[in-house]
Amino acid sequence: MQGFKNEIPPARFFKYIFLIVLGLSIATLLGIFLIDPYKIWRKNSIAGVNEITLEVPSPIQMHAAVLNSALHTPNILILGSSRVRRGFNSRYASQLFNANVQVSGIDLLPLSAATELYSAMSKHTHIKKLYFEVNYFTSNACGRFFEYPQIEDLWSSTIVNFNPRDAAEQSLKTLKINVLGPRILHGYFDRLGNYHEKRGKGMEKSEPDQSIVNREFKYIERKCQRQANNIEDSKNLIALFKATQAQGTEVILLVLPTSPNWQASIRQAGLETAIDQWKKNISEQARQFHFIFLDFERDADFFSSINTGNDTPKFWDSSHFSSPIGNFLLEHMARSDNGSEAHGNH
Repeated sequence: MQGFKNEIPPARFFKYIFLIVLGLSIATLLGIFLIDPYKIWRKNSIAGVNEITLEVPSPIQMHAAVLNSALHTPNILILGSSRVRRGFNSRYASQLFNANVQVSGIDLLPLSAATELYSAMSKHTHIKKLYFEVNYFTSNACGRFFEYPQIEDLWSSTIVNFNPRDAAEQSLKTLKINVLGPRILHGYFDRLGNYHEKRGKGMEKSEPDQSIVNREFKYIERKCQRQANNIEDSKNLIALFKATQAQGTEVILLVLPTSPNWQASIRQAGLETAIDQWKKNISEQARQFHFIFLDFERDADFFSSINTGNDTPKFWDSSHFSSPIGNFLLEHMARSDNGSEAHGNH
């Protein structure tokens, strides 16, 4: 040890340590930039590196959505919950609409946060059309499920909220899934942008067990009242109307499909009448604000003609539909956009 100290003076030793740490930090940042684990700035993916991607973690989904809109300036925005994120493919939507379409799904995004998030995302781009998912369980009939970031601070805190350690961890996971392939129970987006969940052998197209669905439903229902909060919903829609009108944005409200299992849970809980009345109220208010209202919450027969392939179910779980159904809905939305009749209520 004495010989080591005589060979390398302490100042030089710490200088080497500093250079090593600096080099590792730069390498980590370059790796994060190259992999782009949150799918923000990339235009083209790299084979074997980031063709397959993971979902953006819940705490930074809003920040990622805002940065994405600033960098890619979409013409059309499809905004909603994780059902939007997992069900709709932005590439396919862009082809259908012949426009730059951004799909942003925030876990259980409440109606009360819609206007502020839209305003933040439209700050640096003109959004011509906003497709916004509305849902009884994310309306004011239910409490918020997460602590969402303060929207007024969203722009100033967006860069800060990308924790380098979290980004490095997400980058490693992304690299791992590209090199080793998807693992069981991993949700991921394939090379074409379609969402998948790797399932066990023999379970590829199976529907979730009703007891599992009931547990998921109880987790959501516990935050809800037994009736709609029409006054607060109206306030939120008025705010959205004013914000979009000022920007010249056309608004289309979407009610998205859920599985027959989820509908069964709604009936068992005695919420079917309350939810139907809520949808009627939202539809009526949509007409008042000149919003288009498309209700895609149909029974299973509505989707019976869709071929989802050998290993893709119509629904991944009780409420998340798969990309074949999402593509089916996008085609209807695009036809409605072109002026022809869509399968939905106007």
